[in-house]
Amino acid sequence: MADNIADLGTEERWEMRPNWRDSNQVQLVGSRDIVAFPSTITDIFIYSPLHHNIISLKFTCENKGIEYALTDFYNNRKGRLERFWLQGYREEFILSKDISITNTIIYVEDNGFDLVYQGYERIYLELSSGDLITRKITNVAKVGTELLLTVSAMDRNILMTEVKIFGRIYLVRFNKDILNMSFKTTKISECSLEFLEVVKEYDL
Repeated sequence: MADNIADLGTEERWEMRPNWRDSNQVQLVGSRDIVAFPSTITDIFIYSPLHHNIISLKFTCENKGIEYALTDFYNNRKGRLERFWLQGYREEFILSKDISITNTIIYVEDNGFDLVYQGYERIYLELSSGDLITRKITNVAKVGTELLLTVSAMDRNILMTEVKIFGRIYLVRFNKDILNMSFKTTKISECSLEFLEVVKEYDL
């Protein structure tokens, strides 16, 4: 089903899709403090140039099998202890050209990503066939109204019309040690989960 997904390491991948009827959020969190004293200037202390995301998603379990799979995954991660991979489930890039086989450059519409690129980011392309292709971005360049993402070579041609979602894949932990389930019926339940991106651990 997936190309090059083995390079994600030994961590598992969260595969349950969120419930898009409800509000899902991505919050960018920086490591800094703003300090001000009377009659002095305001200083900003930056502890790390790396910024992590907190992704809030809601999930609906339509039967006990899905509910068991969700709670089992959470329990096996021991809450916030174990990390795993999470698809961003939102469109972050838009292809501006088809991708040719063996090509190491992906052309996308300029979305300002070059201004925030840190060097650890990974992308995924989910195709209409169901295939999932993952790559690590090794360089970003801006040329006119396009961004050029440098990745390892593709092993197939990819048409713009084939791409369902072109987004980020995050290395995360659960942000809380408590899992709350809301039971709508005897079979259907819902829960909200927060995923904390661990930006300092991508290369561990």
